[in-house]
This record gives sequence, C-alpha cells and structure tokens, in this order.
Amino acid sequence: MVKTRICGFALGLVLMLGAPAYSSAKVSESGDAMRGCLADKLQAAPAETTAGELRQQCTSELSARDSADVEVVQTLAQQRMPKEIRADEQKYFLTAYKQNYVLPYSYVTHQNPIYSDHGVYVNHAEAKFQFSFRFPLSNHDLFVKGDGLDLAYTQKSFWQVYNSQSAPFRETNYDPELFYTMPLKFRPNGAETALRFGLEHESNGRGIINDVTLSRSWNRIYAKFIYAKDNYVIALRPWYRIPENTKSFPTDPGGDDNPDIEKYLGYFDLSAAVEYKNLEFSMLARNNLRTSQNYGAIELGLSFPLYEKIRGYAQWFNGYGESLIDYNHNINRVGIGFLLSDIL
Repeated sequence: MVKTRICGFALGLVLMLGAPAYSSAKVSESGDAMRGCLADKLQAAPAETTAGELRQQCTSELSARDSADVEVVQTLAQQRMPKEIRADEQKYFLTAYKQNYVLPYSYVTHQNPIYSDHGVYVNHAEAKFQFSFRFPLSNHDLFVKGDGLDLAYTQKSFWQVYNSQSAPFRETNYDPELFYTMPLKFRPNGAETALRFGLEHESNGRGIINDVTLSRSWNRIYAKFIYAKDNYVIALRPWYRIPENTKSFPTDPGGDDNPDIEKYLGYFDLSAAVEYKNLEFSMLARNNLRTSQNYGAIELGLSFPLYEKIRGYAQWFNGYGESLIDYNHNINRVGIGFLLSDIL
C-alpha cells in the first residue's frame, strides 16, 4: 500500500511539474503527450508498478511514434516529387511520364501557311492530345540509392476533327527517350532535388506531300535539374543537339530537314508546377537568348477537379515549336479538355 501511494505521489508530481526532458520550450506539445500517456498507464498498471517504470514505458512508446511520424513525413515529401521522377517499387510497370491530356477543342489564331500555300485547307479549330508513359529498364539503386534507368515515350497529335473535308491528323510527333535519374544529397531549404541525363529523338514521321517537305526530326542529349519542395516543383533542362547532315533536303535523304531548329527552340527549357488546394498550375518556357531574332515559347496549363477522379484542363500556348512542323511558325493556341495525369 505504501509503495502504491509513493507511486501515486510521484506520478502526481510528474503530472503537475512535467518530466525534466519535456519542461523546455516544447512542453506544450511533448509534455501533454507524456502526461496523457502516464495518465492512461496509471489506470491500467498493476499496483506494484513504479512511476519510473511508467515513465520508461511512455518514453519508449512516444519515441517509436515520433520515428513513425518522421518516416511518414519523409514519405510524403518523396511523393511530392513530380510523378515523372518518383522511384517505382514495382519492376516492369508502365507509369505516367509527362502530362496525359485530351483537348477536344482548341483554337489557333494563325495556322501554319505551309498548308494553304500548297492548296491544303486547315481549320483553325482542332483537337489536341498527348499520351506519355515510361518503363523502368533497371532496378533502382543502380549506382546510388534511389536512382534508375528508364525508357519513355511521348506522342502528341493535332487532329483536324472539325475539318469538313476529311478530318485528317494534321501533325503527330513521336518522342522516345532514354534517361538516367539520380537523387541528389543537395537539399537547399529542405527541398528534394534530382539530376537526369537523357538521350531524346523527336520526329513527325512524314515525308514529301505535293512536293512539300513535311518531314521534321532532331536528336539531342540533355541534363535536367529538378527542385521540388512542398507544393511546387521547378526544372531546368539545357540540351545539345546532335549534328545532322547539313546537305540540302530532300535531294539528299540523309540531310537535315530543320537545320535552324535551335534558332527557334533555343538551347533549354524551364518548367514549373504548383499545387494550390485542388488546382494545379503548370508552365513551360523556352528562349534562344538572342538579342536579335529572339524567339521562344510559353505554355501555361491549369487543371481543376470536375467529377471524382476526372480533372478538367485548360491550356494556352504562344510561340514557336508547339509541334515539329510548326517549329519556325508562331502559334497562339487556347484549348480546353480533360487531364488524365498531372505533374504533382
């Protein structure tokens, strides 16, 4: 009985004053947790249990819970990284890479005159869609923890669905990539960072129609630095175009069909995305950084909830290079539709 009273007195003293380890600036949070645990333990503890034993039990339980909370926070931070650079736990599984969307209706103020100049009618209104996925070629932790080698494929199409003549596909771009991604230990302001090195081929798979050269293609290697924190991500991707045969095309089938593409698409792009409540804003910008003949492009996107997992998507593009056939033509487009996979 005396031992039980001593235990109760000691526990009461702990509840009133707080344990020394919890009597600092954090007493409001951790102290309340300790007092609550001790109170719960006291009700169920055998009579011979001492206050020290109860404190030891609570300290162990709270430490384990704090460790679990830290792990959950770290997991959420990793999930905040863009979907395109997350490490997949499953082998041999297709996942979304870039945005997947369908714009049933989009409007272009000035279509490329390459069509009208050769008697081909092109409507200002058309559908635009993009499908993009990636496939892991290796287990993660290839060279460093969390890295991986991936193969990706993106296809972007422009469909003249409102064209009364034949509703053809005006342009389709095929874009396979091979890339290696590694997380970095560089974490400014607590952000997650990653570095990617890739090889990319992009073409439209076309040839000569009515004596008009419509074939476009190029190859490039790139490095991409990715910075992600809280509800936003920023990525900078400089590239180097692999030189092609500069002889005239199409007289030489191995020639370069767009030798000045870097003049219009530049040498890098800058992308960003931010999530605010149920909205996600995205941006892509390019520029050739020339004082004269300065060309570039900007694309802005907004995704928003519609119904359950269905999200709406609005997109605006202005500048050069929306598609390969339009790499040297200034496009101003606005479109509305549905988003199948977001960035964050």
